[in-house]
Amino acid sequence: MTRKEERTESAVKKGYEAFANSFNCCQSTLAGLMREFLPDDPCMEGILACAVPLPGGAVRGETCGAYSGALMFFGRLYHQDNTTTPFKVDPRRLKVRGYGPATEFGDRFVEKLGGSRCIEIHPTIVGKAYDLSNSKEMMQFYMGGAKDGCQKVVETGIRLVCDLIMDDDGNIIGR
Repeated sequence: MTRKEERTESAVKKGYEAFANSFNCCQSTLAGLMREFLPDDPCMEGILACAVPLPGGAVRGETCGAYSGALMFFGRLYHQDNTTTPFKVDPRRLKVRGYGPATEFGDRFVEKLGGSRCIEIHPTIVGKAYDLSNSKEMMQFYMGGAKDGCQKVVETGIRLVCDLIMDDDGNIIGR
């Protein structure tokens, strides 16, 4: 197993552990990635707390929490302090630091799971779409296997991020 594969498996395991400890899909994706790649980040608990309302776009079937958690991680990993250096796009390179891998992640996530919205992913993981704002449908969603399905979506998100941020030796790629 390569170092990249080892780190990917470690991040997935940490994401599964977070999910098993009642973290939601956004927090679990973010926790798996941060605990593997930024374990000493002094902002980790605050960032994970900010992810609390993000599963399924506040449980409305909107942006998938695993998708949101992955994007939050890209932001933290490739963050630049622009308080002293104004934000700008280099017109020669036509990219902003971190946007490239985040955009590529989005494309791959949608291709693999059928969308970036929770309600678009439901058919892939539980066979049909549910209105999570309706308590009866939310119960049906969870009784229909959502826990295992959502955990697989978290795993998919983590694996996609790992593929984009590391070289073959398991080192983080600078952007």
